[in-house]
Amino acid sequence: MPFLQTPFSEHTAQFSPDEKWVAYVSNESGRCEVYIRSFPDGGGKQRVSVNGGTRPRWSREGGEVFYIEDSTLMAVPVATRLTLTIGQPQRLFVSEALARGPGILNYDVAPDGQKFVLPEMAPAGDANAEQESADRQRPTIRVVRNWYEEFRDHEQK
Repeated sequence: MPFLQTPFSEHTAQFSPDEKWVAYVSNESGRCEVYIRSFPDGGGKQRVSVNGGTRPRWSREGGEVFYIEDSTLMAVPVATRLTLTIGQPQRLFVSEALARGPGILNYDVAPDGQKFVLPEMAPAGDANAEQESADRQRPTIRVVRNWYEEFRDHEQK
């Protein structure tokens, strides 16, 4: 059963941690904006973003909604106890990685709401220019375990 059917394009829906609210993107204002509605009835719609927004994510505790405005990560305080109350959006940081893929949820928020994971292009090695170009176009994920041990080994050299 559809949750929301309108003549507009709605996408990138995200449940709140308590599953009573849904943050999503709609173009009903003429551009993409982030909205929140109650679930499952779909009532109480409120706009979260003010200058356009995509890719909403809830904080783990449900007290904030994050979204992308152009290449800027934004945070908005929200209260969802009895009624929905939305605060003023705050700019957190700018990253060109956030500007890529408007429909792709390409970042995540740590449980404490203070750290973020997002894609960055890995620097190319000493390969030729053609290989460097290909490497820059191919995103990679690097996980470094025991980083302190590796740092200490380099420091001792």
